[in-house]
Amino acid sequence: MKTPVLAITALLFSTLLSPSNAAAQCDTLNFEGITSGTDITNQFQACGVVFSSNGVLTAPQTYDYGIGAYTSVLHSYDWYGELRMDFVDPLNGTTHVPVGSVWFTNPVNSELDYIIAKAFDEGGVLLDSVYSVSPDTVELTSSGSLIAYVILDDDQGSAYVIDNVVIGGGSPDGVNELALPALSIIPALTIEMITVRTGTTERMELLVIASDGRVAAQQVVFAANATINVQHLAVGTYTVVCNGAGAQRTARFVKM
Repeated sequence: MKTPVLAITALLFSTLLSPSNAAAQCDTLNFEGITSGTDITNQFQACGVVFSSNGVLTAPQTYDYGIGAYTSVLHSYDWYGELRMDFVDPLNGTTHVPVGSVWFTNPVNSELDYIIAKAFDEGGVLLDSVYSVSPDTVELTSSGSLIAYVILDDDQGSAYVIDNVVIGGGSPDGVNELALPALSIIPALTIEMITVRTGTTERMELLVIASDGRVAAQQVVFAANATINVQHLAVGTYTVVCNGAGAQRTARFVKM
């Protein structure tokens, strides 16, 4: 990615986060309301996340593309180097509190940004690795140990940015309000309708996210099975994000 210029497509999420309300809204971490060029380190510590450059003293920074584009995003210290997310105790910002999954957008759709994302446990053992080409939604998970930190790096000499960081799961010692099954979508290939199986009648917010990070549809449901009309969507792969009961779950489908 070249030095950023004003691009297209607004990135919207229903749960927005700024440093002033970090303790209250931690469902989705984004960088709205933060001045372009701001060093980002412990502003999101209240949500259990701290950012660094993985040993480089210069911190990651925000860049604001402006209204009508991607708005404010996060990039590494030099746009190309490593960007690290540690999942920590909000009280001290250093003790790891590992998580079950990490989700973020690689949003730029005006050119190709390449990201290598790797998840590690507390002992530095690699748990998951994803190669991402923008625009894309990236999810890191592990079926074994929980994720203590994530390291992102560019590939093919491209600069890169990230946005809309979502943390799922958590420490086995943590308190879970409701044990929820995995989110599922039927059918996985569709033309008109999908049924989202939430597995609960608790209040759930469903977001249909396009590959470029746009919210293509949104609705609140109180049913174990929710139907969404996707006939109006363009052909492509979409992610359904389900927020509710203190948890975040995702599943994908293809609009044909």
